[in-house]
Amino acid sequence: MKRKILVIGANGFTGRRILDDLSRNLSYQTTGCSLHDDICPHSGDYRFIRTDICNQPAVEKLLQEVRPDVVINTSALSVPDYCET
Repeated sequence: MKRKILVIGANGFTGRRILDDLSRNLSYQTTGCSLHDDICPHSGDYRFIRTDICNQPAVEKLLQEVRPDVVINTSALSVPDYCET
């Protein structure tokens, strides 16, 4: 049975690399999610779901739908000036 892996923040620098690497492994059923649509559609064997992780009902729906064995959260705010303020 394939292990289900959910990569949150799959459009970011780290998340994209993890999603791409894991989706090549046939032992995993990989799902990526991010606030915006997939930046590299059809680049691997994975499913992509657009999700706002600040929206609790949306996250609950995501988890019910995917039922992951492993969740990797790589989400981050990448606007340094805003973060410093």
